[in-house]
Amino acid sequence: SAKNAPSAEDLHAYAARLTAELDDFISGKGRHRITVLHSAAGVCASIAITREKKPISPTVRAAVGTDAKTLRDLLAAAEQKFSQWVYVKRSVRFMAGDTLHLIKPPRRCEWTEGRALLDAADVIAEIAARRK
Repeated sequence: SAKNAPSAEDLHAYAARLTAELDDFISGKGRHRITVLHSAAGVCASIAITREKKPISPTVRAAVGTDAKTLRDLLAAAEQKFSQWVYVKRSVRFMAGDTLHLIKPPRRCEWTEGRALLDAADVIAEIAARRK
């Protein structure tokens, strides 16, 4: 069901689609490195632009060890910046340094290829707005 946690395959498909869409947008001026950390508490897709010429395969991994602390810190930062996140459990985006973190609940419906297309459009719109 849509409320179930996304599988590793779901997250890989999401990350691959997001990478392709964002790389298409900057057409040859670099590549996006996307890292997805997931746990029962939440999922974070971290997006960084690189100067790489070749496509970069996204990384998807369960948050254990240092990744678990990183994900907890990101979820806590989302909670601090967007206190309503705790209640609505919707997606939250924020920049930390040069990396955009996209945090969403661990529900399969949030991590589909269709959702990746929508998220890519939101990220692109946000980048365009910052450049103005």
